[in-house]
Amino acid sequence: MAGGVEMGAQVDGRVHAGGAGLAPWWPRAVLALAALAVCGVLAGAYLRGGSLDEYATIYFANPHVPWRTAWTQLWPGETNPPFFYIVARFWELVSGPGLFARRLVNLLPLGFVLAWFGCAARRYPAQRGFLLGLALFACSGKFLLLDFTQYRDYFSQYCAELVFLGAATLAYVARARRVDWFQLAALPVLVMFHQVTALYTAVLLAAVLLAEWRRGAYLRAVSLVCVAGAAAVPLLWFTWLQQHQAHSVLGEVSWITARGPLNAVYTILSHLMPAIGENYAAVLVAGAVLLRLEMRAPALPVAWLWLVAGATVAATGVILVINHFAPLIVDRYFSFFAVEVMVLLALLLAPVFAARPRLALLVGANAAVYVVYSVLTVPLDQGWRPDAALVARLAGQCQGTRIHAGMRPDVPPERIGLAEVAARAHLALLPPGPDAPGRCPVIYWSEYGVPDAALIARDGGDVAQAANAAAGFGLDADELAHARGILGKTGVIVVVRP
Repeated sequence: MAGGVEMGAQVDGRVHAGGAGLAPWWPRAVLALAALAVCGVLAGAYLRGGSLDEYATIYFANPHVPWRTAWTQLWPGETNPPFFYIVARFWELVSGPGLFARRLVNLLPLGFVLAWFGCAARRYPAQRGFLLGLALFACSGKFLLLDFTQYRDYFSQYCAELVFLGAATLAYVARARRVDWFQLAALPVLVMFHQVTALYTAVLLAAVLLAEWRRGAYLRAVSLVCVAGAAAVPLLWFTWLQQHQAHSVLGEVSWITARGPLNAVYTILSHLMPAIGENYAAVLVAGAVLLRLEMRAPALPVAWLWLVAGATVAATGVILVINHFAPLIVDRYFSFFAVEVMVLLALLLAPVFAARPRLALLVGANAAVYVVYSVLTVPLDQGWRPDAALVARLAGQCQGTRIHAGMRPDVPPERIGLAEVAARAHLALLPPGPDAPGRCPVIYWSEYGVPDAALIARDGGDVAQAANAAAGFGLDADELAHARGILGKTGVIVVVRP
């Protein structure tokens, strides 16, 4: 190999990519970094403030709503499939109230992916270099460090993606033929939890099935087809319910910014680096591997690299076509794209790490910097709590100040979130509605109906008037003449004085 880097060996058709020759400190360093990341996200889940998406999960996963009502009236009004909400309903029966307790549902997928890494390391000792590289990227990217701290389904998808593609990669390079139960367990999550992830899964699954069939792993291929087909049935049924049982919201994505093709590609790629922990060192080393034609080394499964890369490009191309007709580009939707890049990087770098410990140290140090930065900064995101503190200070200036929270028409997730932060700030909230100030002012507060800069400019810079239009407070001209609008950290506050 060029430059004297020994890339590994190929025995009996099985690739041994960096499984031997690893520096003794490298596995310990990756495990230590993973432990730091897990401790950090647990602290972040406890300290971080809530978001509207999380309050939406609480609303849709309410275990006190009858199942029939949830299926026919509640869930069809949501753009995302409801299957994570089903898991969350059962979890809330165990966890009880509180954002932190609810967020701990992410321990389930975390335990699943950790169990897979441990079993895979024992089953494929020659591929531990690849597994360590994948673990390094997995624990140092934003989809762990940020998404674990949120009560949403994105972390579950991320863990399922790691297991599915990681297991498929190991089976290919090791020529394994046995059914991988971890891979089969991950597949329903990928199909049922989100439409974008399901699309990436379908494209990759087609490529994986082709590879499995060509190498004679018929049982693996058939089992994947059966599980994917079974998982698709409830997803299609729910799509039918959305179209026929309630008002369809599938085309209502006004909250997603419309982007042209070039802007969409730029947006997807700009979110890729945080997804791999801003690991520029890894990208540079992998680029050097490619430029020096080390792809020809027997330790690199060239066909598999092309297959994964091709599936990634093809699925992203389909997404861009759909985005032309309906906005679809949101960074958190593209975790599978990031995982596919992680697998490619891990394959390229595993044999290099085995031969060049200094390069492993460089990439590991880059990952450690991002983990430490995230562990320190994620808990600083306090969500709506700063606005609640501001409202409390304003109301404290005159005892008897009434606070009307939320917008009209009422948005249930906003109402849930406002109640949560108000309880922490010891605030008594009234529902939205007309009111007249007496001796004390009346405060109107919304975290959902926040006017944008264009609306404020259209109203001549009058934040109160723009907020009244955006949040539907229902203030008349006389009240607006005595109103002061305040843009909080995340929401908007209007104070109407006597």
